Amino acid sequence: QFIDANSKDMDMLNKHIPFVLADPNIINILTKTAILLIYKQLDDEIPLPRNNKELHFILRLLNIGVYAWEILDGQMTTEDSIDLKILTQFLPFILRLMMENRLHEMQHDTTLITTQLKTSLNKIEFIQYMHNNRLASNLFLCFIVILFNHRHLWLAIQLIPTLNELSDCGSTDKIFLHQFVYFIKQSIEQQFQQISHQQQLYQYITHIFEKFFIIQSSNEIVLHYSYILLKYVYGKITSSLTQKFLTALKPSKEHSQETHDKYRSLTNEYEDFRRLQQQQSQS
Repeated sequence: QFIDANSKDMDMLNKHIPFVLADPNIINILTKTAILLIYKQLDDEIPLPRNNKELHFILRLLNIGVYAWEILDGQMTTEDSIDLKILTQFLPFILRLMMENRLHEMQHDTTLITTQLKTSLNKIEFIQYMHNNRLASNLFLCFIVILFNHRHLWLAIQLIPTLNELSDCGSTDKIFLHQFVYFIKQSIEQQFQQISHQQQLYQYITHIFEKFFIIQSSNEIVLHYSYILLKYVYGKITSSLTQKFLTALKPSKEHSQETHDKYRSLTNEYEDFRRLQQQQSQS
């Protein structure tokens, strides 16, 4: 109603609102809310996403947020409508994945991948759609993180390889990676702080690095963001795990000097961190 009431105020529509909604924390909240609303539909047996007015509103705000810089640059306006396929195909597909995961967890050990997904998808079409639609890719990233948050490993581990396919078709730009790393950092802060969750955190971080960041380490931008994430988590995981990731993410001769400098800075900071830890343990 607020947006509609101010529909004639172009400064409000194309400057102030997008600027607020561009905040990664706001995008995180909106994206998580959208995914949780889909879960609620599964629980309450509510009709499909296209009939959910609350979800429509959240997606409208989120669409402004993920395209905020294009709006601020004048390349598009806040009134550009959400692609109908989000509601009629993409989110119903996510809903089917949720349903299959729930059925699987009722019948199997949730920590083992003894069976594969039955929900079929046209991978080329699915990947291409997310490549061309930032709203869809943000929802998918958040969905994977939420799966880990709720310990739905069977599905989460099978969906991570999709990120590699997105990267291979050129989707992993700075906006994509920045939001993904932000999603992960927020999930760690909110879901894995207790000591009893340490092993689950190690498992989570290992899957994220081994199944995406390390595989894509030849991609310079991905490598830069892997360093950002590793810098954030090395104080929360074991030294052996950190060393394992540092070794796997070491830049090659083909990488730029900037990447080598970032890696050197990261390793130096980690060594300083380890020395401080040792001093504190001895005192």
